[in-house]
Amino acid sequence: QAPGEGPRDEPRARNGNPPFYEVAGRRYVVLESAAGYVEQGIASWYGTDFHGKQTANGELYNMDALTAAHRTLPLPTIVRVTNLENGRSLRVRVNDRGPYARGRIIDVSRRAADLLGFQKNGTARVRVQYEGRGKVADPTQSADLDPAHAPSSPVRRRTSRRIPRSRLASRCSASAAATEPRA
Repeated sequence: QAPGEGPRDEPRARNGNPPFYEVAGRRYVVLESAAGYVEQGIASWYGTDFHGKQTANGELYNMDALTAAHRTLPLPTIVRVTNLENGRSLRVRVNDRGPYARGRIIDVSRRAADLLGFQKNGTARVRVQYEGRGKVADPTQSADLDPAHAPSSPVRRRTSRRIPRSRLASRCSASAAATEPRA
């Protein structure tokens, strides 16, 4: 796939997509579809402590690839992450679960944090937007860096999607063997 092409369709991963799972007493419901998903909040990054370890969908984590962890998006999903502080934007492949630190909406790889310009700071205000399902062209290259996706006007703050209790109860009644998420 040439740089700049859209993501290739990839089937939903067998691992990492239970209807719901729990971490530290909190229940997370995995979305059936990420179509139309947009969220704004704080991103962080993870690196050496997880490098080479298994992700929620069974792949080995590579801190030099353009990947990310998200609590509820289906695995794998391609999202565009835009650093709202400097306008840098790139596509990453969500293949893991997390972050579980309060107030964080996504954990990106060390390489993604570097390209987005917040590796040294550790966190940044970002917008996460669904782009498709599949693989990023070459996850070790910066070809996906796209300053054209910088916001041209102020972005209204959006909160996380909330699932009504009635839907949550019906989804949670289904039994599922949750995979072991990253701590």
